[in-house]
Amino acid sequence: MDAESLDHSVLFDQSRYDKDSANRNAEPGKAFTADYLNAPFDQESYESFILELTQAERVVKRDFERKELFKACQPVEEVARTGVDALRFGPLKPVGLTDPATGRRPWAVVQLRAENRARTSYNLVGFQTNLTFSEQQRIFRLIPGLEQAEFLRYGVMHRNTFINAPQALGPHFEHPGLPHVFFAGQITGTEGYVEAVASGLFAALNAYAQIIDVEPVVLPPETCFGALVAYATDPATRDYQPMHVNFGLMPPLKPPVRKKELRYESFAERSGKAIGEFVERRCDLGFSGAEAS
Repeated sequence: MDAESLDHSVLFDQSRYDKDSANRNAEPGKAFTADYLNAPFDQESYESFILELTQAERVVKRDFERKELFKACQPVEEVARTGVDALRFGPLKPVGLTDPATGRRPWAVVQLRAENRARTSYNLVGFQTNLTFSEQQRIFRLIPGLEQAEFLRYGVMHRNTFINAPQALGPHFEHPGLPHVFFAGQITGTEGYVEAVASGLFAALNAYAQIIDVEPVVLPPETCFGALVAYATDPATRDYQPMHVNFGLMPPLKPPVRKKELRYESFAERSGKAIGEFVERRCDLGFSGAEAS
């Protein structure tokens, strides 16, 4: 979810049992500063959420898929079906947390984890799901503080084999121990068809740069794929999961642009300028003036 679409007045940043962090809420209009945020439920809102969650429309899976998936990674709605308090004593447990708005421990808490170093996007911890996209948007906006959440990526359950790129690949998608070997496609954790094509071009450019003995290719992080590569190969990225290109991975605009339509336009303009400068600077790779435009 886009960090700017979250309700700063409801969510609070606090570590479990960390008494000193209870008053470190971000001011309205400013970015959150913690790796984790907490969305507090009271009993009524929690039980209403569980009811909606268990009745929501799901993507139907064939029996053999369902058994295999649920064995290793049980969807949040399936956990909720085992009992109204199952999530409250599981991934939504509130122990060690105090809501600064009430001074008390919440009935249940949904934790949000920062997706990137700039903390411009957050994911829901423990919310693997088999709900349809429309139901994910409806149900998860029932979580306090997420009423106006803008979803950058929805949950999808499928088997996916991929490299733990932040720990196992270099910044050019090369194998650190075998620098002449490059990886591309879904195996790198770059989710999506267009991203797979882009990763192939990225790996090919770096292989070519190595052959002609010029500096490796590092795409500007202000570009969509450059931001994805930076995220995927940053050693600080933890709990790595396959990722599509999304605005939440891109460096924040300076100064910030609050209106969504203008913000996306500003991202595009900055990206176009960055890739143009990159192409012009890397004439050693054989780019022409036409390609720069």
